[in-house]
Amino acid sequence: MRRQKSVWGTCTPTGLIHLNIQLMKGPIEVFEYVFVHEMCHLIEANHRLVFWKAVEGFMPDYKLKREWLKTNGHLLFL
Repeated sequence: MRRQKSVWGTCTPTGLIHLNIQLMKGPIEVFEYVFVHEMCHLIEANHRLVFWKAVEGFMPDYKLKREWLKTNGHLLFL
């Protein structure tokens, strides 16, 4: 966990995952989505269809969490 200004999470080429500490202020399901998202980068480094199919395999309703972040994510920085 670390404070990041512009991203919710990152996965380095060596597999190190960083999550934005601001996620702790939001719903646990959104935190889980970002974690799953970054974990899937261990399978597929980019955001091609294979990546999104992996995310969907772990979290079938990931689009709801992703939309929550797009709509409400700015509130986590207050």
